[in-house]
Amino acid sequence: MEPPSRNEAIKAAITLNNFLLSYEKTTPEVLTMLRKIRDEIQGEIDFNKKQKTIESFFKKPS
Repeated sequence: MEPPSRNEAIKAAITLNNFLLSYEKTTPEVLTMLRKIRDEIQGEIDFNKKQKTIESFFKKPS
């Protein structure tokens, strides 16, 4: 089994968050912990993005 990608992990965290919001026994601490995990994964996604050059922004697509 292949490990999930970061984007798949984010989607799973959102799904889990939605489930926990509807679950009666969910504590704020659990939601806070899940948000921190999701933020950490999102931070890695944002860090790995490559910045475009100004020339590539103005270049016409081929």
